[in-house]
Amino acid sequence: MAGNNTFATPESSDDFEAMCHQLYSLVWNDPGCMRVGRSGQSQFGVDILAFDGTRNVGIQCKHYTKTKFTIATVQGDVQKADDANLQIGHLLFATTTASEAEIVRQVHELSTSRRASGKFTVSVAFWGDICGHIRVHPTVGKSFIPNYPGGTILKISEESSEILSLVRDVSLKLNNLPGASGTEVDRSGSGFSDSRISGCLASQ
Repeated sequence: MAGNNTFATPESSDDFEAMCHQLYSLVWNDPGCMRVGRSGQSQFGVDILAFDGTRNVGIQCKHYTKTKFTIATVQGDVQKADDANLQIGHLLFATTTASEAEIVRQVHELSTSRRASGKFTVSVAFWGDICGHIRVHPTVGKSFIPNYPGGTILKISEESSEILSLVRDVSLKLNNLPGASGTEVDRSGSGFSDSRISGCLASQ
């Protein structure tokens, strides 16, 4: 569910990951930003590898609708990246969940401790943070966000509504023709009544 001043979230985990890939390549102006493997493959605690202008960054995407985002979630993927000896300077968790002050505090403490030990740092981009980037780069929102103004998903819905409206108008006009009995248009879905079809065949 979208909160105040946020957009609806992408419909699937894969869509969310694809959106983050496009979004952060624009945010950091990094044409080399890449997704790591595919769904089901071992990804060493990251879904996307990028360069933010100063350091290599790993992005872990968490498309959660009911699952709770916790510090254990962060610690688990941090450990995977450590075990893989991944050469990154920072690990960013991008999630569809709303910001929680306690998680922010815990992640900040973890990141500070890791920096002191010479390890990569950690942060979380909650859905509200991500929406801020989408407002700056609306082309991403148009491709992935349901009902985004001018978006592909909204456009398809609007075009479908226009087609239905056109069909209704044609139906009314046919039924109002001189001599029409009101049964010329078959509303069950075939498009024409048996009598109109017979008439067409007889004229051939």
